Amino acid sequence: MTVSLCVRSLKEDPTDFTFIDHGLAMARTFYLASFFNFTSIVSGAGIQWPGNDPKREAMDNAAVEGVGRLAVGASRGEGAGPGDPAGPVSSAELFIEMAGAGRFSDLEEEWTALIANSREPNVFLDPAIVSSLVEALGTPARVVLAWASGSSAERVRLVGVWVFVVGRPSSRLPIRVLVCPLNRLTFLGTPVIEAGCHHAVLAAMLDAISADVSLPKILCLNDLNADGPVLAALGEVLAARRSPPVVLERRTRAKLEVPPDGSNILEGSLSSRKRADMRRYRRRLAERGELVHVSLRCPDEVGGAFEKFLVLEGRGWKGKRRERGMAIILDERLTAFARSMIVGLARKGRAGIEVLQLNGMPVAMNIWLRSGSRAFGWKMAYDETFRSFSPGALLMQDVTAIFCAAPALSSVDSCNRREVGITADFWAGRHDVTDMLLDARPGGSLVFRLLGAAEFRYRQFKGHLRKCSGFGARNR
Repeated sequence: MTVSLCVRSLKEDPTDFTFIDHGLAMARTFYLASFFNFTSIVSGAGIQWPGNDPKREAMDNAAVEGVGRLAVGASRGEGAGPGDPAGPVSSAELFIEMAGAGRFSDLEEEWTALIANSREPNVFLDPAIVSSLVEALGTPARVVLAWASGSSAERVRLVGVWVFVVGRPSSRLPIRVLVCPLNRLTFLGTPVIEAGCHHAVLAAMLDAISADVSLPKILCLNDLNADGPVLAALGEVLAARRSPPVVLERRTRAKLEVPPDGSNILEGSLSSRKRADMRRYRRRLAERGELVHVSLRCPDEVGGAFEKFLVLEGRGWKGKRRERGMAIILDERLTAFARSMIVGLARKGRAGIEVLQLNGMPVAMNIWLRSGSRAFGWKMAYDETFRSFSPGALLMQDVTAIFCAAPALSSVDSCNRREVGITADFWAGRHDVTDMLLDARPGGSLVFRLLGAAEFRYRQFKGHLRKCSGFGARNR
């Protein structure tokens, strides 16, 4: 019935997206009622409304902001992977530390070394982003740190980081879960782990979460890199613990594989007709005034340009609430977080803004982030007044050339939810990301299995609504 009402609303007014909200609200109500019918027979299920229990909030904040504690030792790592400068870790003992944002921000040197030794860098777990989360939003971060020390007098080193916030699953059922990535402006949930010890670190992290009385035991993980060694190791660890995950969704998004010789991949990937179109657009746009491309790296320059980006994005379709616009500027708290995040990363050389300017005014802007050998195309916006000149595509042409020439850069993640948009047209590479639920406890739990079933059905229903509306074709 819900689906038929939504489709009928779409036919009456194809531009009205409010039916999606109504449909999702109805779906949440249905799954909420169904869930409670099952869980009402379960004693001690631990069902709570996050944020509505002052005692729980006080305990959570005290646990996070207090002195970090060590837990769960005696986990053994496997041999180091190729290119691991730290050497084998088979004799190293792992210790897990539960920390807050303040403690994590003091580990900049250790974080930098870990990124250099990791096969899957993740800028969205950077200390600058975690600090911004707490300072701008007041959201406590749960930072799980894995440390390794050998039998000799070698220095203890950081070998793993995973960061969570306490929230609810996407269906909004009243279950406290650990969520990663941290919010809708972060696009990768893969933990950063030193090459060669993925299994041991992941097992120790899950043991520590399971043993911590202040933490939820169910993990809601979105945008996990499905093509790397971390997710493969996580699957094997969960199988050994007899706690299989619930895979909610698998998507594909565009990726730029940077050529080792620094050549521009667009010369071969774009058709001759497409290249001719791009030259014509650039020439026609240049006829309207001075057209220049500017790269901004200085923190002060990046901060000033980001304010212009907020305005530019807000003037486009993302700024229209009627079309379910997701422009950052529509949310004051999220805007404060984004400002702090971008400037904080720029201070460390991990963020920059590319601008296509016409007579000194931006007609297209691209914000990128970087962690080790991997870059991330965070956000892009263009002036829709100049839509006929394809300013976004022109800037992406310039940005791709910059990425291809960047030293020690291996790949660029588009961060798009799916393989749509300009990056999908320009970049031939693809990689998969996965959303899943898992239980940190060995053997899982009944509540987890019930939640997994409800969440899976909710995601299916949500995807059907998006297909009916055509909204899923929109880019991030």
